[in-house]
Amino acid sequence: MQIQSRAYEVADACCVTTPWVGRSIVADYGVSAGKVCPVGVGRNHDPGRSPRDWRIPRFLFVGRDWEGKNGPRLLRAFARLRREHPRATLDVVGRHPPIEADGVTGHGFLSLADDGGREKLTELYRRATCFVLPSLREASAIAYVEAASAALPCIVTSAGGSPDLVGNGGVVVEPADELGILSAMRSMAKPEQAQRLGEIAARRAELLTWPLVAARLMEALGLGDRLARPVPPFPVLPLSSTGSS
Repeated sequence: MQIQSRAYEVADACCVTTPWVGRSIVADYGVSAGKVCPVGVGRNHDPGRSPRDWRIPRFLFVGRDWEGKNGPRLLRAFARLRREHPRATLDVVGRHPPIEADGVTGHGFLSLADDGGREKLTELYRRATCFVLPSLREASAIAYVEAASAALPCIVTSAGGSPDLVGNGGVVVEPADELGILSAMRSMAKPEQAQRLGEIAARRAELLTWPLVAARLMEALGLGDRLARPVPPFPVLPLSSTGSS
């Protein structure tokens, strides 16, 4: 921590992925807030947008670490939702164990480096009506931004800085609160709600790209005059809670 504190002290600017990290630098290390610059993240997979049927709730989970991403608790919450919405489905992507549950399809790990894996993942993003990743621990998951770019609303963990990425294009949940996850899924099972938040998510995703990250870094280093056009700042917006959905 002493080495880290010294690095912040001598730096010209402290560029962070999310305001959550920035708040820690200010509160935990005493750095001036004016020195902290949230620059965001980009997306490594852009599934694009396509028409989808919002009438049937189709949830998508993408996470390599099954336990850390809270997969078991999500399965239990979905099983309860399925009693209320018998047509609801859940697609699971990642290093998960064998899954045998009504409405759930496990796809295993799909690599973006593989054409087949990328195509399958794109298909799942485009078919889903909600992205859900209630991780037990998470710094800032790029998967949320990738889902948002496909106009998917997100159920996002309150742990870490991911809520800063999703903004008001989703619903935040406490990862240990199974009923809270269920409540969020219920809200996203409403077609109008899911579609409305999906549109908000898509607009927000336009502000989270790697070229914009690079441009914000240049501005933080005092090189903004070299940019061809003004750079939109990191979009700081509130996130909905399950109680307000």
